[in-house]
Amino acid sequence: MARRKTGRSKGSRNKGYWFRKGRGWYVTEGRSAVPLCDDKGNHIKSADDEEGAREAYARRVLQIGQPSKQAGLTVMDACRLYLDHVQSSGSPETYRLRAGFLFDLCTGFPARFRESKTQPAAKDRIHPGLGARSVMELTRLDVERWVKAHPRWNSSRAALQAVRRALNYCREAGLIESSPLRGLKVPKVGKRVAYMTPEVEEAVYQHARPALALAVRVGIRTGARPEIEFASLEARHVEETPRGQRWRFPADKSKGREKERTIYVPEEIAEIVRKQVRKHRNGPLFRNESGEPWTLDALESAFRRLKRRLHKMGIVPDEPFVPYTCRHTYAKRMLGGYWGEPVTLEVLAGLMGNTPKICWEHYAKWSQQYTDPFWNAIGSADRNGARVTSPVGVGA
Repeated sequence: MARRKTGRSKGSRNKGYWFRKGRGWYVTEGRSAVPLCDDKGNHIKSADDEEGAREAYARRVLQIGQPSKQAGLTVMDACRLYLDHVQSSGSPETYRLRAGFLFDLCTGFPARFRESKTQPAAKDRIHPGLGARSVMELTRLDVERWVKAHPRWNSSRAALQAVRRALNYCREAGLIESSPLRGLKVPKVGKRVAYMTPEVEEAVYQHARPALALAVRVGIRTGARPEIEFASLEARHVEETPRGQRWRFPADKSKGREKERTIYVPEEIAEIVRKQVRKHRNGPLFRNESGEPWTLDALESAFRRLKRRLHKMGIVPDEPFVPYTCRHTYAKRMLGGYWGEPVTLEVLAGLMGNTPKICWEHYAKWSQQYTDPFWNAIGSADRNGARVTSPVGVGA
């Protein structure tokens, strides 16, 4: 009878720490196996406590001397430490977005597999994955090749930001002397915002699947952010008042985690929500065709499929045609008085959970009350021939 092999499992040291059967969790330093201990100094021995081992390893990485830290820190280690920081101090949306990009960077698999119960197959791999690479061996060429492996990305800005900030976090924590990607150029943010015309919106309702059509209707009429508001809405967030329905998200679940977010809901959408509350007492209220709660990735994929369908029919929506288009459409229609009296940018900021500065930068061009004063100041005529002029020769 063949002797059963004991000891660590193959490949387990790729994480930086490993489990020795019958003994516990260890990390290798030089030629020695050093026990990983909990915050009370006790050796972690349970094979099921990998989370505790990971936390112990992270603490050890932060405590050991600089030369060994720099040599042993892998890209996977750096990303995990940074994401722990983001999860504890950033918004859920920021964490989800950056965790998806860094999962892709480290494993070579799409972000959709990060929390999926389905195990990815070899055919799902996009690129080799850089997680096992030493941080100090990472090059700009590696990152450029990673970006090029994703031709469908509209912009590489968010992906490059995630990688650069992970390495900068490790540098600031003293884990590495300098980032190997120092000087990496990140594309500037594009400020173009798109909206749906009533004609395109009607085409969406005709040709989209019911679950997506409902998501578009709710998004346009409430201005909810696709993920942290629309997709995260649960019965506990819904509040009925004498004036109507509103959704209230606590500060720790809202963007920025600084203040409570309130969305005021028109009656036509409130009635839809009441029906969803009766169907889903627990968990998210809005779900896709498979009955699964919507995620931002699922919404983006559904929008891409719908855009291809509309193009085949000769319907070309304004670009970019993405879930956030619904929120921008809400802003444009509110400023124009589509559903009632036009609102000011200050009121719009309150309705959308933005600052007036952000609303001014993105939406002022859609409101005549903000552009007319500029035209009037130079005495420009409007399309109907009316003209506001200043006497020639008066002044300087």
